[in-house]
Amino acid sequence: MEHQEKLKKQEAETSRKQVTEKSPQMAASKLVATATLGQAAAIPKQVSASPNPKSKQKLSESSKQRKVPSSRIGRMVSFGSLAAGLGLGTATEYAKRTFGFGQTSDASTLFLNQNNLDRIVDTLCKVRGAALKLGQLLSIQDDSIINPQLAKALERVRKSADFMPNWQVEQVMSGELGQNWRDHFIAFEEKPFAAASIGQVHWGKILDGREVAVKIQYPGVARGIESDIDNLGGIMKLWNVFPRGMFLENLMRVAKRELAWEVDYKREADCTRTFRALLAPYSDYYYVPEVIGERL
Repeated sequence: MEHQEKLKKQEAETSRKQVTEKSPQMAASKLVATATLGQAAAIPKQVSASPNPKSKQKLSESSKQRKVPSSRIGRMVSFGSLAAGLGLGTATEYAKRTFGFGQTSDASTLFLNQNNLDRIVDTLCKVRGAALKLGQLLSIQDDSIINPQLAKALERVRKSADFMPNWQVEQVMSGELGQNWRDHFIAFEEKPFAAASIGQVHWGKILDGREVAVKIQYPGVARGIESDIDNLGGIMKLWNVFPRGMFLENLMRVAKRELAWEVDYKREADCTRTFRALLAPYSDYYYVPEVIGERL
């Protein structure tokens, strides 16, 4: 029995080391409270041993405050502007090469000029949601599948995302918790410490003194999953950016399915509760956050 217990501890220690190697930040921090409140939700927050848990969490330097287009029309206009800009950028690049500023090449190479790459990145960071997630998925593909220049540009969207202005955060929180939502917090940090494809995360402290991470879903991203991916995929296919063997349609189908799961914060809360129960016997090695299910 003693030998078996020793083996069990060794296996757990090995698992802990593997987690540390894959995500040092995760292993070095604690996940505290979580709350699921529809679009406005508190989820696991990484808290270091430092007296100031916010000090370890920072947005990317390239992230900036920018409104999320929440209506379908607004998001369609963003993609329409991107398509028009890419066409203009390609025509301009062709003219430059024609008049001796470079060698003429195929449409795909002309399309992937620096200005167009910047347009793609800027639009994805602006609309966020499913389009940004698809861009992130494409960024991790092998160079034999996706153009290296495009992959390098898309790597930027994997590392950073813009965040909502304060008035839009106020709008979402008021819609979920009422106009007096701040009364449920002792403190609430206006600027998020993290921003990703479908939401951003704010530090807060609720009335019982617990520190929480308030995960706020960008308005409009759940409704726009299908159209966002179709619009971005259509633009990419129009310019033959990807080789025929890439199976882009399959990638888009998988992205739609997984994004539909990802925007379901209630499902996320249920999964967190399940893992918390399953890993409870190994609390010395893993910490799973508590879900605050009630409305604050």
